[in-house]
Amino acid sequence: LNSFFKAKLGKMSVTSEEVVGVDITADTIRVAQVSKNKNDRWILDKYSYRSLDKEKIGDNLIDSKDYLAAEIPLALANAKITTKNVAISIPVTSAFIKVVTSPFMTDEEMKRAIETGSLWENLVEMDNINDYSVFHQVIERNSKKNTMEILFVASKLSDVNAYSSIVKKAGLNPVIMDVRCFSLKNAFDNTKLKKDTTIQTAILEFGLNENYLMIIYNNMPIVKDIFLKSQEKQMLAQANEAQQNNPEVENIIRRYSMQIKQILNEHESKYQTKINAINVVSGLKNIKYLIPHFRKNLQ
Repeated sequence: LNSFFKAKLGKMSVTSEEVVGVDITADTIRVAQVSKNKNDRWILDKYSYRSLDKEKIGDNLIDSKDYLAAEIPLALANAKITTKNVAISIPVTSAFIKVVTSPFMTDEEMKRAIETGSLWENLVEMDNINDYSVFHQVIERNSKKNTMEILFVASKLSDVNAYSSIVKKAGLNPVIMDVRCFSLKNAFDNTKLKKDTTIQTAILEFGLNENYLMIIYNNMPIVKDIFLKSQEKQMLAQANEAQQNNPEVENIIRRYSMQIKQILNEHESKYQTKINAINVVSGLKNIKYLIPHFRKNLQ
């Protein structure tokens, strides 16, 4: 699986056979199957989900393998999906994602540095990098400054293998694996009828499990974590229409928005660009009550 996962992330056309997408979160299993239309655009053909019993899910999701493996076939049957080939998304928390600045190198020089093991040792502070599957892509080369920006993604092999074993336990064959944020970028790209280079976009995943801002720059995703305390997550989950003016909820989203503003300011200053829009993805059932708070803080 290690050598397989080193293939480029975010590519859907890995196999000509039918593939079903499986997304496992702490509260839901989602399955989906897509096909291409005559305009070479992805169309959603089949979709279903299973809400999970929180009492059967422990603190660590992947420890509940038997329960999850039993739920996946039920979701597939409900969607009338028969293929055994699976594309799996793993959470952003299972990956280390960072944009690093490196001295200017050609592709051949980069290849040699990676093969000798010296490149990531010098650029990224990580313990036991051999415990990760590493993907990289050059975002930008600056010949004047003699530097380059590299998107570095390291996924925990233990988590990759754990999600793969859940799918295998369900009687399926994992053929593609991707970090969830890159899967979201693919889905977002597919919604755009035409590319508008003047619109700079960010995608915010906001919820109880994962919180990060992904900025799309030169068609590359730059991912930054956003921190929420456990008690703050629970308070947000319980917020409802009657609490529109709850000062505690307002303060949480204000602090959350401050983190977003800092990320945007750093990005806009570094790349001399302006973010025009933030698209929100959330599993929170009460998200419609919270969005107005974000609009108030993020004009």
